[in-house]
Amino acid sequence: SIGSLPLRLPFASNPLVVFPSEPAAAPAAAAGSMNSVVRRGVGAAVAARRCFSSGGMDFFKADSGKLAVGVYHKINTATLFVTPIAFMLPTGYTMPVDLALGVLFPIHSHIGLNYVVTDYLPKILPTSIFPAVRMGVAGLTGVMMLGLLRLNIGGPGITQTLKSLWKKPEEK
Repeated sequence: SIGSLPLRLPFASNPLVVFPSEPAAAPAAAAGSMNSVVRRGVGAAVAARRCFSSGGMDFFKADSGKLAVGVYHKINTATLFVTPIAFMLPTGYTMPVDLALGVLFPIHSHIGLNYVVTDYLPKILPTSIFPAVRMGVAGLTGVMMLGLLRLNIGGPGITQTLKSLWKKPEEK
């Protein structure tokens, strides 16, 4: 930033505004310090959350707002119809449905787990650790999405894997 003008980071659709060090903190803050990157009192979790928040739905707090509820209900409806279709398709035609399920299932679980964080964790854990828990949920969502993508592209796919649970084992 130049002087007291805020710096806007271009990589986020809802850009994080970065402020220079405040005058009272200037002696303690050397150039390039954390105070010059993020406004005092705003933690790294909040800054990261602002970067991933866009259009009324916060990725790290995916259970909040009308948009999140709408997305959750639409994904529930989509999986309700797509999953049985996947089981009815012949073996060679399940790839597009498997790819769709490989996105729908992780997003569904991501929003659902955020509901669990909001509804049940306040009863057993302090709210100060919620940002870390929500980041863990986001990491779990990413791992799940990558694992299902690997299963769909490099393996038999979600549908064939689930169908194999009902097949008799091959005799050797």
